[in-house]
Amino acid sequence: MKKFEEQELAGMKLHFSHTDFIVIDKPPGVPVHGEHNTVVNLLQLYLQREVFPCHRLDKDTSGLLLLALNNTAAAELSQQFFLRKVEKYYFGVSTARPGKSQGKVLGDLKKSRNGNYKLTRERNNPSVTFFFSRGLQPGYRALLFKPLTGQTHQLRVIAKSLGAPLLGDPRYGGNNADRMYLHACYLQFYFQQQLYTHWLPPETGDLFKGLLLSEDDPWRRPEQLNWPV
Repeated sequence: MKKFEEQELAGMKLHFSHTDFIVIDKPPGVPVHGEHNTVVNLLQLYLQREVFPCHRLDKDTSGLLLLALNNTAAAELSQQFFLRKVEKYYFGVSTARPGKSQGKVLGDLKKSRNGNYKLTRERNNPSVTFFFSRGLQPGYRALLFKPLTGQTHQLRVIAKSLGAPLLGDPRYGGNNADRMYLHACYLQFYFQQQLYTHWLPPETGDLFKGLLLSEDDPWRRPEQLNWPV
């Protein structure tokens, strides 16, 4: 695997390399799909081979992104996401405190105005999200999300529904900031019967520095937390 050159790859960093897949650290501001300067086409040009994203991150979300390097791996890994067998967790920051410190949010996400989505009480194809929150520093709240589904704008809409829109996400009511404060911090999945676990704290964003967790902080091992049901 070639060494990643950040200037050529819009700040992307290689987190883990395998013969059949890679895990990258996606910076905010780079879309996964599209016509130009996306994760997929930049990687394909640089590596001179096809890559297959196994899930999605919003353009302004940073963190762990899993991409297969062949069709066989793509089928196996994408199926795990479809069957909800992948453990994935996200950090967020808000300037508002949600109505409760932990819980589960269930409901359909439907298109609204101007490309936005909204949470409804219907459950035809419901999104499922668990969350914890805690104080970060005066005026700011840290959020830890565990989504079971991966629908468009899911965590951004859920944060708004909790009364705690993400900082840097004005589309959904968040205050302006140096970035959108949502980061994919943890991925755990099986490939060919072997378990892979990846942890990645956020590196960009002034307020994310307050989420640099000590080794004994339980949020560093989110799969072991007593999640709401």
